[in-house]
Order: sequence, then structure tokens, then C-alpha cells
Amino acid sequence: MFETRLPTKPGRPQARTPPHAAATALSDAVLAAAVLLAAVAVTARPGASQLPAPDAPAAPRATTTTPIEVRAIVHPGMELITIMLWMAGRYPPPVDSLYKTAVWEHFRDHRDDPALEPLRAAKAMYPDFTEAGWLLRGGPTDWDIDLPDACSWYEVIDRDQVAAILEAAPKFAAASDYAAFVAGHRERYTRWGREMEEMLSQHQALEALDRFYRYGAARPRPQVTVCLEPLNGWGAHAILFERLKGEPNGRRVTFQTGPSGGVAFPDTALRFASARSMLGTIWHEGSHVYLHPVLAAHEAAIAGLKRLFNADDLRSQNIRTWSYCFEENVVRSCVAALLHLERGDAAARDEMRTQVQRGFLYVPTLTTRILDEYVAQPERFADFDAFFPRLLEALEPLQTPSDAPGPPTGRR
Repeated sequence: MFETRLPTKPGRPQARTPPHAAATALSDAVLAAAVLLAAVAVTARPGASQLPAPDAPAAPRATTTTPIEVRAIVHPGMELITIMLWMAGRYPPPVDSLYKTAVWEHFRDHRDDPALEPLRAAKAMYPDFTEAGWLLRGGPTDWDIDLPDACSWYEVIDRDQVAAILEAAPKFAAASDYAAFVAGHRERYTRWGREMEEMLSQHQALEALDRFYRYGAARPRPQVTVCLEPLNGWGAHAILFERLKGEPNGRRVTFQTGPSGGVAFPDTALRFASARSMLGTIWHEGSHVYLHPVLAAHEAAIAGLKRLFNADDLRSQNIRTWSYCFEENVVRSCVAALLHLERGDAAARDEMRTQVQRGFLYVPTLTTRILDEYVAQPERFADFDAFFPRLLEALEPLQTPSDAPGPPTGRR
């Protein structure tokens, strides 16, 4: 299965979006393609990496004894911004469902509300702007606006426009009786959150991510928030508070995501807690946050590999810089390695093939280095930060994108 892509704000972790059925927007619910994607037949290019059959199982992993703190919520500010974007005509087609129908019936008569004008006037707009709803505190009746001094959105639609949108949001909420809508759906929101939290606990998805990076006592245990977006048919996105609010992320791992499951229809009840659809999303978006400090620490060395930027392959995915390309290759390689550890070799090889198809040419090289050294020789590296320079060294011999080995054939 391939992903179509809607543009997200430049410089942001790329949103991954499922196919939409054109005019009717019968959406393959968010992120069914994000993990354990159906194997795609790929003919290996000359020099494709060969993964040898193993003589022994993968290296044993430490057991996490303390559950990671997690909450899954429908954030009132983010949901308000999502609804406003849709009513203003600045949002991709939402996932078809009973919930979408309820939103339309409640808010459609407010499409001409003056509070939507700042959104319509914005010179640019991307679906992950819904994260700006995090800056709306309180709600759904009494709101405070946390307008930061620094915000990456100021570089996209400028500070005054962001301020105007946020200041208009409480006015739209009051005019449309958003509080009554939230009250009528609170049970749904609570159930979706509870089901997501139970699924994550059952599958130890966050513990697997934390084990993989091995930061242990070197960093505080992560505090994870999953922001559930019932209308989101475009993908998932890690929220980095350093970019959103100009403040350190600390131990927060926060991201937004849409429903999981199969193709949705107008009479479908949404689900968020499909393990098959969500585990890869957790690992991908969480990895953006886990890796942010080490990527920043090696910024100059990463820039030295700029010759490997395959810009033409990635332009349609709004990946415009080498640093962004490199980050996505590393994140996707970590997900492939996690799939190998948690679900076996076949899932990892399928993931590598899929990522090469999408233009992330270095995933096989990086994943192989991760598995052969970081995973198989845990005594060599205290954590992923200590191992990270080996990823740069793995790419150093390559002179152009065409030098990248193809996807693996055979088994580890």
C-alpha cells in the first residue's frame, strides 16, 4: 500500500497520509499504511544489500519494569482548530464517520462566521496547524491564549495571522456553541482515549521504544500524550514544543493522529486503538522526539553529507532540505529495526522495501548498521546517542544517491 501525501509545513516531521477516494473522501483510515505495510514487490538494484540468515536469535532486550506514563485525549483546543479549518475550507477531506456527520450537522450553519476570516486570509495553511490548538488553554467555554514569543508557524503564516486565528477561536466556539457539542461527545472522547491507553499498555509499545534508545537514567522517563483527532484523514505529526512554543521538550513525547482501521463510511463508528495501525505510528512519531537532541548535536556532520540529498524523489512529500531528508531516513530506519525486534525479520524487510519505494534510499543501509552493531552488540554502545556517529560513517562512502544499496533480499 502506498501513501498519498498532503503538504505539511516545511521543516516539520512529515505527516503520513492514507489514500483518499477523490471527491467522496472515503478515506483509508489514518495510518493503516504506517506499519506492517503490505509487501511491495521490488526488484533489487545491483549491489542490493544481502541480509544473511541468522545463526542465533536477536540479542536479548532488557525488560521494562515501570510502565511509561501515557494519556490519550481529544484536546479541546486542537479539535476546535480542526473544526474551524474544515468550516473555513482549509482542511483536507475528513475521515467519513458518524462523528464527521455530527460535526457537519452542528457547525455547517457557522461557515460564514466572521471568526473564520483569519483562517481564510492566511497566506498558507497546512493540516498540522491543528497543533496550534495546544496554545488554547482551558475550554470549551473559558479560554486563555498562550501566544509564544517564538513559534515556527510565524515563519509560515507570520505572527499576526497566528495571533488573529487564535484570538478568533474562542469567538467561534461561543457563536457555534462548541461547549454543547463537546458535552454531547465527551463519552466518545473518553472511550477513545481509554481504548488507546489500554492498547499501548497491552502491547508495551512505548516501553519497546524506550528500550530501543536505552537512555534509561540518562534522561527522565518520557511523558507521552497522544492527541486523538477524529476528523484527521491526513496523517500523524510529532509536536515539538521547542518549535511550537520556543521551550524545551523535556520529557514530553506528544503527537497528533487520526483514527485507525479500514476504509471508513458515513455510518462508521471510529476506532483509534488498532494495534496493527498504530504501533508503527507510535514508534515513528516518538522517534522524532527521542532523536531531536542527537540530531541537533551532529548538525554540522549531517550537513557534510548533503551530496546525498535526492531532492527530486522527495519533493512531492514536501521534504525540501537534506537535514529533513536525513532525519526521516534515520527515523524510518529505527522503525524498521524495531519491527525486526518486535515482529520479526519479514516485517522489517517489508518496511525497508516500502521506504526505498517512497524515496528514502538510505533506510536499508542505516537499518543494517543499526541491527548489525547497535542491536547485535549492545555492550559496545550505552545508548543510541553513543551509536549515532556510526550512522554517519555508514553513509560517508556514498558519493551520490545512486550509490545507495537497494532494499534487502534474503533473511537476516
